Amino acid sequence: MKVLSWNLLVICFVALTASCATTGSNGQSFQRQRLDDFYTSAGVMQYFLPEIPPWVRTSVSGQCFQETTVHHLRLDDVMASFSYDYDQAIHLQYNFNISFRQRLSETGTMSLAVRDFERLFFDVSDQIQSDITVFQVPRFHRVHVVWVDPFMNQSVQASELTRLMRSERMDLGHPVFISLCHPREKLEEFVATMRFEQNIRLLSYEALGPYNSKSEQEYYRFLEIDTLMGEREVHLFLPRNFDRPIEIRGDVSEQRF
Repeated sequence: MKVLSWNLLVICFVALTASCATTGSNGQSFQRQRLDDFYTSAGVMQYFLPEIPPWVRTSVSGQCFQETTVHHLRLDDVMASFSYDYDQAIHLQYNFNISFRQRLSETGTMSLAVRDFERLFFDVSDQIQSDITVFQVPRFHRVHVVWVDPFMNQSVQASELTRLMRSERMDLGHPVFISLCHPREKLEEFVATMRFEQNIRLLSYEALGPYNSKSEQEYYRFLEIDTLMGEREVHLFLPRNFDRPIEIRGDVSEQRF
C-alpha cells in the first residue's frame, strides 16, 4: 500500500506540473499568461515620436541639459485625427507630460503599462476638448513672456528679474515665465522662492516640439509663442546681452531689461 500511495503522489505531481506549463509541438513551453498580456492596444503610440536620448535633451539657447523625458506628439497626425488646432495640440502634449510625471510620482514607478499610458492619453484629450489646460493663456490683451533660464541658471543675478517684476512697464501686461531648461515643477519652485506678487503663468520645455502651426515637421524643437497666445499682443522680455532663443518663435515685440 505504501508503494501504491507513493506512485499516486508522483502521478498527481506530474499532472499538476503539466497543467501549469505545456509544451507545444515545436518544443516551446506555454506559460500561464497575465491578464495584462491580453490587452488590445488602441493604437495611441502612433501619435508619439520616438523617445530622444538624454544627450539630445538640450537647449542650445539656455546652454543646458533638460532633466526629464518629454513625450513629443506627432502634431500632424494629432491635428488631423482629432481636428485640433496647433494650440490645442500643444496643450495636449503639455498636459500629457505633466500628468504623466504626476502619475509616476503617485504610483512610485518608472513607467506605465501600455493600458495605463493609453488611458491617460484619452483622459488628457478629454480635458483639452473641455478646454481644461495646465497652462492657461492669459485673458489680457497684452502678454509679457519672460525668459527666466539665465536667472534660474544663475548666469544673471535674480535681483535683475525682481527689478523688472516691480517696474511699471510690467504692470501693462500679464506675465508668463518660460523656461527652456527646467521642467514645470522646477519653474514652480523658482517662482515660490522669489515670492513675486503677480499671478504668473508658467510655461516650461514640455511644450516644445519639431512641428510648426502648419503641422510641418522641422529640424529642431521650438514653440510658436504668438500662435499659442492667440490674438494677443506678445512682448518677449530678455536679459541684456542675451540673444533671443531660437526655440521661442513667432511675431513678438522684444524687450530688453
